[in-house]
Amino acid sequence: FPSHDRGGHVEAILIEVCKWYPNIQVLGLSATVPNFEEVKNWVFSLAEKPCHVLTSDWRPTPLHMHFIQLKPKSKRPEDVTNARMSMTESLLLRYPDDQFLVAVFSKVFGYKLAERLAQVGIAAEFHNADKTLVERTSIENAFKSGATRVLICTSTLFAGVNLPARRVVCVSATAGRSEDIGAAQLQQIAGRAGRPQFDDEGDVYFLLYEDFERHQTRIEQGEHVISRLKIIPNAGLHLLESIVTGK
Repeated sequence: FPSHDRGGHVEAILIEVCKWYPNIQVLGLSATVPNFEEVKNWVFSLAEKPCHVLTSDWRPTPLHMHFIQLKPKSKRPEDVTNARMSMTESLLLRYPDDQFLVAVFSKVFGYKLAERLAQVGIAAEFHNADKTLVERTSIENAFKSGATRVLICTSTLFAGVNLPARRVVCVSATAGRSEDIGAAQLQQIAGRAGRPQFDDEGDVYFLLYEDFERHQTRIEQGEHVISRLKIIPNAGLHLLESIVTGK
């Protein structure tokens, strides 16, 4: 499972539930798991009951993925940041009539981007965890109504939301000290573009710096989910729980 901590807990819960309730029916849904046959075989091993996989690549609206290689003046962090902002600004100006969702992985970057866009006459709201629930709801409603054209966001809007974003810009495929952002999360971000109740198609732009081909491949093909239960402290925690509860 993608999450180092939550994934292990989900695995343990499924194992225990299938043990306690052998006749339970389990339904799993995913838009980003490429090795679903492995997951199916694992679920089958829990209760040894028939397990089936239904797959479809149908999407109500076509989604076009674009991979843009950034070419900063130097490798200095400030130049790389400037290249990301410049390309984002260029895309926003290229399609002045379309609503954009801009996915960022740093609140510092998000606030700086909003300030930069304001300097060129592009009004943008920034949806992030610093905002109260009332403020976030107000920002979302303004975007839905069309009052806001550009919505910058952190993970607060990366998945499970329907907004009228004709285009999405993902400013990076890495975060922190150049750590890869999971392909599943990047695919979820891409899925925010061109929602069927708002648009006939969607476009997502991934701004990539180093390891261009590797990032493009893993985003397009997805990354296999693997067991997180064996990772310490996940394994130790659930082993102790079993001993204490006697289950």
